[in-house]
Amino acid sequence: MAHDFAIRVPNGIWSKRYDVITVGNEHTYIEKEEYKGVPNDEVYFFGYADGIFYKAFRCEECNNLLSGDGSISLIPYDTAVNALKTAIDEFYKLNYPDSTRINDIKEFYERMKNDYKNVKYFEIIFS
Repeated sequence: MAHDFAIRVPNGIWSKRYDVITVGNEHTYIEKEEYKGVPNDEVYFFGYADGIFYKAFRCEECNNLLSGDGSISLIPYDTAVNALKTAIDEFYKLNYPDSTRINDIKEFYERMKNDYKNVKYFEIIFS
């Protein structure tokens, strides 16, 4: 078990980016040509980091001690931007051993202000 946080654009590129080939129990993901080089609109943070994402998104009830509860929530743009900013700021206060672990979240946050400014809602997942 582990704590993972994800944020994504509902029904975004992430949902159609790959063709999946299944043979038995093995899955192979092949990125579609039209999405190569397009930034991900779904990003993850793997790790607990003092519960910063639960706290920033005010979702402490999603914390099941050893992992998140698997819930998916739809949140408004303003809430998402403000909570990500809070989580990023709190991450740096922790002096986390792997300071690059937040980079995907930071890049997504920056894209929110430009590329996703017209997206009304985002999905967040605690798993």
